Amino acid sequence: MEERRRALRLQYILDGAFSKGNIWSRNKSLIIKDISTKGISFISHSSLSKGEVLDLEIKLDTLTVHCNGEVVRVNVIALDRLKKQIRFEVGIKFLDLSKEDTKKIDCFVKNKTKG
Repeated sequence: MEERRRALRLQYILDGAFSKGNIWSRNKSLIIKDISTKGISFISHSSLSKGEVLDLEIKLDTLTVHCNGEVVRVNVIALDRLKKQIRFEVGIKFLDLSKEDTKKIDCFVKNKTKG
């Protein structure tokens, strides 16, 4: 399969949160699997739908990025079929990332991929 991503993407576990309206994700926390200046992929306890717009908070070590993102992909991950424990891998495209936050993410990704 051809890789469609055009931005350098870092696979790195980060903390973050998302909200839909006034409802924050479970414990205001989520596990971000990878990040680039174009978007993120994270694991969610909540089912989300393609096209939904979320408020995002992403922690990059000592810096925090706040922006909106659109759900572009949702894959179901079955942890335990008997107990019906499932999670969702969610792909997000950033919608309104400021120049300052773009620079924060770009520097973070470049610094972490150097080592």
